[in-house]
Amino acid sequence: YLFWDSRIASLRLMVTQPVQNHIEMGMESMEVLSEKLAKADYYPPLFEAAFGTPEVTEGRIALALTQFLSSMITANSKFDHGQENNFAAFSELEKMGQGLFFSERAQCSSCHSGPNFSAPDAPGGPYGGSDVRGTANIGLDLVYQDNGKGEGQFKIPSLRNIALTAPYMHDGRFNTLEEVVEHYNSGIQAHHNLDPKFIGPDGNPKRLGLDVMEKSALVAFLKTLTDEQLVQDPRFSDPFR
Repeated sequence: YLFWDSRIASLRLMVTQPVQNHIEMGMESMEVLSEKLAKADYYPPLFEAAFGTPEVTEGRIALALTQFLSSMITANSKFDHGQENNFAAFSELEKMGQGLFFSERAQCSSCHSGPNFSAPDAPGGPYGGSDVRGTANIGLDLVYQDNGKGEGQFKIPSLRNIALTAPYMHDGRFNTLEEVVEHYNSGIQAHHNLDPKFIGPDGNPKRLGLDVMEKSALVAFLKTLTDEQLVQDPRFSDPFR
């Protein structure tokens, strides 16, 4: 599921949303975009090469964007290679961070799990995710429409290439991984929407309580999830530069 509130279930349905969203591109319709692209010298030939004719349509735009995004596969990180040889190339600090990530103590993997280190169908918060799609207030509108329904619920994102995707958290409050780790280490505060995972047996917020080296180790492990090959692939560079 895609977007912070998991409202879209496929790339094909997702790619046209930013075009018409008033906060992002703000176009009236996909038809307006189709007309704009059709007037450019360079797009009709590309559409003809891909589809056989130069017509620019909403369906073709969506399919082209979907295929492009689907080609961005990240599976060449240090962590991926490590799985093949028992992480022999990991430094001692990275191994420590890996141990913490999957431990009962830190419980990072209780949310960020699986091959993509995510749980896209398990929004956080105390409501169990039953009403999250299409209702969560993401805090971007001047006037809120849902009166708090779904407040505190956001899709759990993938941690792959996390070192390259700052700022962090749903509201972009942190600029570094160190700040994110410190937030979970000492910054969790009591709140009526706090996820049960972060509440201890005594009812107080559960914090990691890591020391300086352990925090550095966790950051070091997160950086092993970076796929440098994907980042440097010329196919994904800006074609207009």
